[in-house]
Amino acid sequence: MRPLQPAAPAPPPQIQDAEPIGADSTAPVRPPQDGRWTVPAELDRRPLDGAVRVLASVSWSDARRLIETGKVLVGNAVTTSARRRVLRGEPIEVRLHAPRPETVRRRKLESELVIYADASVVVVNKPAGVSTIPYGDEDPAEQAATLDALVREVLARRDRLRGRAPLGVVQRLDKGTSGVLVHRDGSTPWTR
Repeated sequence: MRPLQPAAPAPPPQIQDAEPIGADSTAPVRPPQDGRWTVPAELDRRPLDGAVRVLASVSWSDARRLIETGKVLVGNAVTTSARRRVLRGEPIEVRLHAPRPETVRRRKLESELVIYADASVVVVNKPAGVSTIPYGDEDPAEQAATLDALVREVLARRDRLRGRAPLGVVQRLDKGTSGVLVHRDGSTPWTR
């Protein structure tokens, strides 16, 4: 009599990934590369992440990461929403070396930000929509986008300082107000 052998485990059920129309399930997934495509009719009105996945032959996670980090342009405009619907005939472009949207915004602000700077004062052009200082109830991304933080970063880069440049806020304007502000060098004590 032979000993009983355990039954072989049943194979796991096959889960079918929902493929967009026109996707070739046999196409290999490859690392993201720069490229330019036109949306074909079979991808009309599909979400952008699905279209990028099919056209660039990348994984879902790579497609979403490319979109969220500002590497995908639809019709010459950076699009960061993976759920945006694409239309037949629209151009889609992947630029791996494109800067992130927040980097573009920061660079634009930097070029317009500092009007005058010397060893004791910094005169700054504050745009509307930017808080002068953090108030403590913002999320970390908003705190990093305050005028105070941006000026410190600009000065640190310009003067090649490690860390943030010392800066003293002398005055402030409301978030919705634009104007010129004076900041003082924060490394020396303030006396009247």
